[in-house]
Amino acid sequence: MRVLDFGCGSDKFVSEGDVVVGLDKAFYVGVNVVQDVEENGVLPFADNEFDLVVARNSLEHVDGVTVHALVSEFCRVCKKTGKIVIQVPHCSTQGAFTFPHKSYYTIESFEPFLHDYQFVLLKRRLTFGWYEKPVEWLANLNGRLYEKFAAFIITVGGVYFELRPTKERKQGHY
Repeated sequence: MRVLDFGCGSDKFVSEGDVVVGLDKAFYVGVNVVQDVEENGVLPFADNEFDLVVARNSLEHVDGVTVHALVSEFCRVCKKTGKIVIQVPHCSTQGAFTFPHKSYYTIESFEPFLHDYQFVLLKRRLTFGWYEKPVEWLANLNGRLYEKFAAFIITVGGVYFELRPTKERKQGHY
């Protein structure tokens, strides 16, 4: 299986037996491709090259316009049978609005992407620290309701998404 770890830094995704390609804007141990996506929004990979695209705690470091372009690129480089995993800090997290964060996320943040870039949502959930696991279970019964009434009381650590590209262009998009 071929895996793209977008924004891996020095903590590249490890999957035994798989080929993992690490991409970051700076060179760290484990980074295979150095590219600043805010300067060039096109990923330097062929169409349908990866079975899995992973973006763990990296999309918050790029602006919203670039995030739109990147999600489209994730769709392009991921196989139709593949999966895209995105993990980002929640906007209620203590450090969400600090430098170098440029974009902020909620449980609904990727709704427009589902329509614009032809994804099927496989999983979406709010994540918490290990000591808040009972709250995590409760919050994910209705993530939108939790965000509206409780997210700034017991803050959410992050948001986790699993998407599958359909590779079908919707009329009026692209």
